[in-house]
Amino acid sequence: MNDFVHVVCENYVPTSFGIVGEHGFAAIVNVGGRKVLFDTGQGAGLLGNSRFMGIDFSETEFLALSHGHKDHTGGVMDFLNAVGGKPVVAHPKVFESRTAVRKIGDREIRLPIGMSWTKEDLEAAGAEFSLSAEPFEIVPGLWFSGEVPMKNDFETTDASLYVGSNDDLKLDPFDDDASLFAVTDRGITIIAGCAHRGIVNTMAHARELFSDKPFYAVIGGFHLMDASRERIDKTIEAFREYDVKLIAAGHCTGLPSVFELAKALGDAFRFLWVGKKFDI
Repeated sequence: MNDFVHVVCENYVPTSFGIVGEHGFAAIVNVGGRKVLFDTGQGAGLLGNSRFMGIDFSETEFLALSHGHKDHTGGVMDFLNAVGGKPVVAHPKVFESRTAVRKIGDREIRLPIGMSWTKEDLEAAGAEFSLSAEPFEIVPGLWFSGEVPMKNDFETTDASLYVGSNDDLKLDPFDDDASLFAVTDRGITIIAGCAHRGIVNTMAHARELFSDKPFYAVIGGFHLMDASRERIDKTIEAFREYDVKLIAAGHCTGLPSVFELAKALGDAFRFLWVGKKFDI
């Protein structure tokens, strides 16, 4: 069986019949015949899309979470209820309270965007948590990245996203931002939920862990929706320097940045949508 990434939840859909798009991300990652669900979207499309696509979640061995935002964890309870519980891989800070602060005209709006359930809620539904800030191998050839070091000077976290209670909000450093690293015969494939700590920092982290392996693909959300021209240019430069053969972007990458990546990277670039499947 080929190793692959199969997108289950995404902002975009190729057709309006049978599947739904939502601001979120989820994908099945198969390495060596072992399947892991990475993220769950907001919950609107996870179960319906999977049925339409012929995906049987009972075949997944783990659920891995990229970080604690609702657009990646909103379907966790639906998934657990559907399969009767599973091991869940995440960073220890995935349950922290999260808030988005938005300006609408003269008004400041505070939106709760963190996990909808406590750890105890999900354990009661059958979740068996493995929480780690360090990289570790989930199944042979598929790694949880752990915490991504922020090393360059052009990737910063979102200035409108906060952690903590309403009385004590501070900018979210996204300690829990994580990706999956698949190491196959083709090379390293990164599957990113949002890459809040920077997709270039994430690639540098993978390079440190697997210095003897070439890159093959980077797939997912790159959080470039409000990125500066400098950040976009340096991201494109990094894809070229790492000689990434396949770059597939969607979700929080933002349409203007997606178009810039597509224009600059040519045949190496792919758009993400629900149902898209990539051999890795």
